[in-house]
Amino acid sequence: MTVALPDGRRVDLAYFVEWRPYLWQRPVARAFEYLGDLRGRRVLEIGGRSGWMSSLMALMGAHVTMLERGPVDQAIEEVHRWRVEDRVRLFHTSGEFDAVAGQRFDVLFTKSVL
Repeated sequence: MTVALPDGRRVDLAYFVEWRPYLWQRPVARAFEYLGDLRGRRVLEIGGRSGWMSSLMALMGAHVTMLERGPVDQAIEEVHRWRVEDRVRLFHTSGEFDAVAGQRFDVLFTKSVL
């Protein structure tokens, strides 16, 4: 399953859903269909782990803020790999929302977070 980017490229969704793509590809693809064009939209991803989904949404044109309780080293690498540093902000957090207090977002995205 692939996702179309605004520049015409297509990327493999299985890569970005992180684990068990056979379970997650369809729900994530459906979520993107529902959300529509992400260009210019402000997205808050809670629990971004590896940064794969944040990077994908940035490739789709969104401005993403990612909050993660665990290490963000892999997410930083992923953001650099896809060259979306100008559209992704990463915050290591203890589970609090202080880093985004008072900010507004168009989309709240989370997957597998409890």
